[in-house]
Amino acid sequence: MPRIIVTTDPPDPDGPLTLDEQVDTVHVDSDHASRQLLDRVIWAIHDAERVEQGTSARR
Repeated sequence: MPRIIVTTDPPDPDGPLTLDEQVDTVHVDSDHASRQLLDRVIWAIHDAERVEQGTSARR
């Protein structure tokens, strides 16, 4: 199954994955589901940036 993975750059084997999610067509079949998936990706990107900058990630 396809996956979306968001991590810091450069990837650290011991570092955090801010998103590791299996995805399927159901995640993009409707506007609502697509927006929810995009929201999770955006949050993960922000969290990864905070980790790279040494600040606390939002939880």
